[in-house]
Amino acid sequence: MISLIVVVCVIVFFGLNYSIEQKLNELKNHTITQYLDITDSRANEVSKELVGIINQVRMISKSTIIQSMDLNIIKDYLKSLIEDSNIRSMTFSDINGKAWTTYDSDIDISNQEQYKSIIIDQKEWIISNPFHSPYFFEDIPIITISHQIKVNDEIVGLLNAVVTTEFMNKITESIQFKNLSFAWIIDSNGKIVSHPNKSISIDQSYNNILQYEGSNPFTYNSGSFNYLDENNRSMLAVYSTIPNTSGWKLIISIENRNAFTELTSVMNYVDYALLISLVILILFALVYANSISEPILRLRHVFERAEKGDLNVKADESVKNEIGLAGVSFNHMLQEIKNLTYIDPVTQIGNYRSYLSESNFIIQSNKNDTYYVVVISIDDFKKINSLGGYGFGNETLKKFAELIQTQLHEDEIVARYFGDEMILLLKENDLEVLRERISVLLKECQRPFIIMDIDIHLSISCGIAKHISTDTIEMSIHNSTIAKLKAKKMGGNVAIFYGDGINQEIKLEQDIEKELYHAIDRNELYLVYQPIFDLKSMKISGFEALLRWNHPIYNSHRIDSIIKIAENSGQMPKIGRWVMKEACYQLKALNETFPDLSIALNVSMVQFNDSYFIKNVEEILKYTKINRNNLIFEITESSAMNNVDENLNDLRRLKDLGIGLSIDDFGTGYSSLAYLSQFPIDHIKIDRNFIRKMTEESSDLMLVKTMITLAKSLHLEVIAEGVESLEEMNILKSLECDKIQGYLISKPKRMKDLEIVS
Repeated sequence: MISLIVVVCVIVFFGLNYSIEQKLNELKNHTITQYLDITDSRANEVSKELVGIINQVRMISKSTIIQSMDLNIIKDYLKSLIEDSNIRSMTFSDINGKAWTTYDSDIDISNQEQYKSIIIDQKEWIISNPFHSPYFFEDIPIITISHQIKVNDEIVGLLNAVVTTEFMNKITESIQFKNLSFAWIIDSNGKIVSHPNKSISIDQSYNNILQYEGSNPFTYNSGSFNYLDENNRSMLAVYSTIPNTSGWKLIISIENRNAFTELTSVMNYVDYALLISLVILILFALVYANSISEPILRLRHVFERAEKGDLNVKADESVKNEIGLAGVSFNHMLQEIKNLTYIDPVTQIGNYRSYLSESNFIIQSNKNDTYYVVVISIDDFKKINSLGGYGFGNETLKKFAELIQTQLHEDEIVARYFGDEMILLLKENDLEVLRERISVLLKECQRPFIIMDIDIHLSISCGIAKHISTDTIEMSIHNSTIAKLKAKKMGGNVAIFYGDGINQEIKLEQDIEKELYHAIDRNELYLVYQPIFDLKSMKISGFEALLRWNHPIYNSHRIDSIIKIAENSGQMPKIGRWVMKEACYQLKALNETFPDLSIALNVSMVQFNDSYFIKNVEEILKYTKINRNNLIFEITESSAMNNVDENLNDLRRLKDLGIGLSIDDFGTGYSSLAYLSQFPIDHIKIDRNFIRKMTEESSDLMLVKTMITLAKSLHLEVIAEGVESLEEMNILKSLECDKIQGYLISKPKRMKDLEIVS
């Protein structure tokens, strides 16, 4: 009987050991899936590097210099572009393949791959596989990134940018996510594009450097496989196709023993725990077979539930014998598995998976209470990472999570959502009390944090959605995320409750954003001009150009809201460039008859902060050949005071180009007099709200007078906006205001509809 019990115990324990190892092997597959996600992300990063060069070549090919097809001016232009660049050389070719390179060689590329693809097959761009070029000035493999040159929708040539495989090596050298891991790249033919081993070149294929049983392991867009390297080490390779290439694969190789260190430790712990438990059980069964049958059955039941995936089970630890110790070991092991599955390693709070599990359980257990799903995001978290690195960012997230935990009540939870976002489940039957709690939470989050001896302040965006019993928790999370995005668009540092209006607003913004993308191509944008009136000469001295959108549906929307959508969607630099070019053409035509009249353009913060802004200005000025003294850029006071030192440098560069500068909406921001006196500006424009109120309130009149006095002391010209009555004009004239603008003079009109008197 005892022998039978021992045999049965051995069979049961080995069965449980096998089952748990199977479950742990599933975690191994999950780990590989995570590695695949990381590799996909790294492949996208490599693609962004290549796309960056593609976009650079595209921009160059569309420049007026290249499209002139005048080789004499193109030579100096292309040579200047490759200085301090990853691009080693550039090649300009006409439609017949007669080409010139930046290392001053004339070559024929009519038989090359890029010529056939661009000129014959009429592809817009192409990235070549690495190859040895007989024309390149160094004996190293190169990659060509080519783009068509079009003039009036007709291909007239192509432009090549040449990078070497050393550039790809620099990219892959920075990619690793485990110790002893390394990244390498193969092209669509299986040839080596990049490898940390400098002795491996493009002349070798992947099957020259790895031992792999079977056919091509790179059949799919992404995947993984095991192989032996040249040192007979067992390696795991995880690969993903690099977007925007001809099928290049990014492979990250890592030793198998390092790839699954945590899981191997857990599996060894399971083996040892079960082995110890088995020995204890057998010894105890030999002496007390009749008295331990019931605890064994209970423990077996716990094991079976764990095998089915229930990680919340707990073995009985109260038994005063080896079975109780086995239960302790099992519970400890299960806790380790739960930590791997449900705990965020950075903040040590629950992760998204644990949130879904716990929130459903809490809500089902408290059906008479009202719950809210809250998503909290740190505004501009990238600045925090850039301030002190990822370690600094992780410490900030940990402190952030600890602070939120202090604000929770019973049956409430917090978990890390994604990146810098936390997700909460709050129980509150009184909506006003909830609003107050959220307000307190935002204020607490804005208090100074001391991280690694650095004092930081957080700005928080918060989205709140009431959980409806008929909805899934995932739906409530989706709704609160939408509300959070709305809070972000409002500038952050605010809490927004989800409602039907938000959905409609977001859909409207998405529709406008989509239509706005085609506005320039459809010739829907146009400019109107509002005269600026000189109070001394009593004549028009210039105009302010204002953007309008002739759209069949959205033409009645406020233009400032349209511009805000353009800024948020990244379209403002493109639209701003169109406005600048259009206004410069109009200014050139205007000055042929009225040489002293000027045109002022509004420059948004997004446009002004664009890295290509000043370069675009220089190109447009050079192309249009306007009288630069008659062009004025208007920059809002709040924009000018953001990143003052950097803005001051850019304003001086614009001033050196001969452009006039004006501070728009003066009085609405928080200008420092010290900084204002340093700005190379010519005018200030007093915001219309002050003008409207000055006839009603003496304090507002005094404020306008003070602004004018301040401007005069700085030798600046003053323009008052929004003047609508003769009374306002006479007051401003008496205060020695220089110029006015508003409906009293004229509404904004197209230039052809304005009456201009010289």
